[in-house]
Amino acid sequence: MLAEPTTRRFLVSRWADGWLVGGIGVAVWILFSMPSWGGPSFTSEVSGPLYWILIAISGTHFGVSYHLAYGQGRDVVRRRWPALVATPAVLALLSFAFLVAAIVGSDRVADEGVRLLLAMVFTLTSWHYIKQVYGVARVGASLQGLSIDRSTVLVLRYGLYPLWLVQAVAIWGGDGGASFNGFAASYDLLPTWIEPIFTVCSYGAAVLLVGAFLHLCATWRRLPPASVWTPYAVGFLWFLFPPSYVSAALVFGALHALQYLACAHRAEVEWGVERGATASTWWWSCVFGGALATGMLLVYWLPQWLTNVAGTSAVGLAPVAMLFAFFNLHHYAVDASIWRFGGDHVRRIVHGPDI
Repeated sequence: MLAEPTTRRFLVSRWADGWLVGGIGVAVWILFSMPSWGGPSFTSEVSGPLYWILIAISGTHFGVSYHLAYGQGRDVVRRRWPALVATPAVLALLSFAFLVAAIVGSDRVADEGVRLLLAMVFTLTSWHYIKQVYGVARVGASLQGLSIDRSTVLVLRYGLYPLWLVQAVAIWGGDGGASFNGFAASYDLLPTWIEPIFTVCSYGAAVLLVGAFLHLCATWRRLPPASVWTPYAVGFLWFLFPPSYVSAALVFGALHALQYLACAHRAEVEWGVERGATASTWWWSCVFGGALATGMLLVYWLPQWLTNVAGTSAVGLAPVAMLFAFFNLHHYAVDASIWRFGGDHVRRIVHGPDI
């Protein structure tokens, strides 16, 4: 399918797109992977201003996702009610039930409930990442009016699945060491020999993806735009060769959020035009400012407050873990509904506003 390029053919700008959706991630991976540059302390912990920058980027991407999902009005929310209404309602009911179990002393029920929710979060986190990589690459090509044949689309779409399976097997089988705030977040249900198989499959998928990009070079008679291939490069580097646990959990999360915000920026600008906003910079700055405040409140300050309140109580940190699971699982459901390739926001990015 040949995309129709809009008059604005970039998410942010010609030079910034490749860096925002993957180039910075590759550069940061190189920095964190060279002990001679940062030393063990640099790769084992992130603190100071860098920590707050990473938290702010992650929080803003949570906040802007809610604006994109719920800001279009009740009719859109009704059309997407399974993700935007039913999912948070079910998660809230489950969290309430597990909290009641903790209060009445049914620790086993509460712990297993929290464990299941956390395992779902960590299983779907990598799924969420790889789906975004594919979507960003397709949008990058469409903005440039570049067509992709069906066989190449299949390689781009499914080429990252082995990476997700490696992460999923680590949660549902193998070492079983994933945790959050002292709560177990993994199971030992799958045999350990499966993970190396999917790791090998990941290397094979990398070869297929390189072949797909070479095919696109020949088809387009040009190098693929950086916004098409850098998301794949950063995904493979951080999934297969994470410099450290802390950097993979915090730094890569922020890099994913930066990639997300580049797409959200274009969606918000075009949406603002539809709503009659005359100053696009002022429009998206206000949106991102509100998203930053909302995201920091929901994913940082509220959990911190809840930690102080519940940490010394009989239920301990179970409410904090459930809040973490609620917001993440809800976020994944929201994104699955608003970023479909034929959806309103992707249409605005690729084809411009519907005046």
